[in-house]
Amino acid sequence: MERNDLLDRLADCPQGVFDKIVVYLGQPSGNFSSKESPQATRASQLVEWAEHLDGPGLVKLEDYYNRAIKAKSREANSSVRFRTALGISLSSTILVLICRHLGWLQSLELQAYDFLIVHRPLQETWDERVVVVGITRDDLKDWSVRYKTSVVEFIPYKELNNLLIRLLDHNPKVIGLDISVNKHSDDISPPDSTPVSTSRPSKAYGELAKTLGDNKDIIAGCLIENDETEQITGASYYAPETVEPERLGFANIVTDGGSNAIVRRHLMLQEKNEKSKCQPKDETYPENESVILAPSLSYQLAVHYLKKEKGIQPFWADDGYLKIGKTDFNPLPEKTRIGEYQAGNVDYDLSGYQVMLNYRKNNPEPITYARVMEKPDDQGLKDLLRDKIVIVGYVTPMNLNFKPDVHLTPLNSRETDQQKQMPGVFLHAHMTSQIISAVLDDPPRLLIQPFAQYRSQFPWIWITGWSLLSGISAFFLILKQKRIWVIISVIIIFGFIYLIYFVALGTQAQWLPLVSPLLAVGLTGVSLFIWSIVHERK
Repeated sequence: MERNDLLDRLADCPQGVFDKIVVYLGQPSGNFSSKESPQATRASQLVEWAEHLDGPGLVKLEDYYNRAIKAKSREANSSVRFRTALGISLSSTILVLICRHLGWLQSLELQAYDFLIVHRPLQETWDERVVVVGITRDDLKDWSVRYKTSVVEFIPYKELNNLLIRLLDHNPKVIGLDISVNKHSDDISPPDSTPVSTSRPSKAYGELAKTLGDNKDIIAGCLIENDETEQITGASYYAPETVEPERLGFANIVTDGGSNAIVRRHLMLQEKNEKSKCQPKDETYPENESVILAPSLSYQLAVHYLKKEKGIQPFWADDGYLKIGKTDFNPLPEKTRIGEYQAGNVDYDLSGYQVMLNYRKNNPEPITYARVMEKPDDQGLKDLLRDKIVIVGYVTPMNLNFKPDVHLTPLNSRETDQQKQMPGVFLHAHMTSQIISAVLDDPPRLLIQPFAQYRSQFPWIWITGWSLLSGISAFFLILKQKRIWVIISVIIIFGFIYLIYFVALGTQAQWLPLVSPLLAVGLTGVSLFIWSIVHERK
């Protein structure tokens, strides 16, 4: 490079480049102007010094000039790459957040939730405070033989009355009845007796109604009619008028719609329907509210048990939320997107007072009707029932004229055989256990979203943070010519996200988005990997 050409380039180059050349050469000897002097003056002095006998020479000066220019070019290229990485990360995040908001990822998120609910660590086995007494199809066959009739489709009222009396003898804290008691249904008559007309209550019904009315430790289930019948499983059923509203609880169960109606939510209370024959009443609910909420069977059983066992009663705080003891039961917000319920359609109606249903590891082992009735002096049975919550219901699908009261849950979401699906009485048992465990156990077994006060913003921060981490990691790896490690870093970040999700849901009962951050991280990493290849070829 000619002397004058080098002098022009030194005079015109950025000050940072010029200063770097001076550093490379070391401080020139003799008089050398400060940084405040014009750069052209300093460039002339630098060239003159390089040409001097004590100087490095123009060739060395040119080499240092080219070195500084290349360093500046790399810095500029790094800045471009960083902005590109940031832009790709944010673009991927926005795309994923839009897909999530539109509900396109909801099905995948709920499937991930189901998988982790089943396989989470530290999952409790069955709660011994809740006992199920089950009526089976074999019991119906036995009664069919005993009453000399071809088909018995439900437990005869006489047998149910005898069962309740026997259970009361074992001193449970409370008994829940998940069985229809309809005075106009056709009862089973004993042999050689006159058939009962369905237009008037039978004698057996009257005796059963009296037992239910006289015993304050029995909570009867009933069904609140609802226009959205597809969300209410099981048959419509009622309770005798002898049972006051404070000892009624609705047995409605809400499911997530679609091809597989899975029960993931616990409907603790729902809006009262004045037209319904089912009129449960929560004694603690404020009467001045514009919307009156009716309690569920599980809620009534849990409240009755807690009151008798620990003297704990529910109350409604000033913020309008339910508290039982020291435990807050914050509901899923009605008509809003919450957790991974993002589709915003009627299949996922969040009306009423709902929480996520936190299942135990296994179902209760039901006590049979025969054991209760045939072994009154069974000490083991007495120990099982004393001071417990006892729920009576059907534990196998019945040959009834309505949809069987069995359900898909995260524990059996792929089960097509109705015989292996979860009976409604088991669901009520899980729900009851969830409430009393949240109040009495440590830690509480409530499934909530973290940072509830920021529940709408948290998923955005969670997803964006992981996407940016993926983009920044990829940027530095590409900068160091370690492109293959971009894919490896994505896999490592996948592992961290899954581990945090697994621990949060499994040990802290916190529900975080999983599919959304995985998709954002993968999309960011792969996009930058492809961009680096294309950029290099250019």
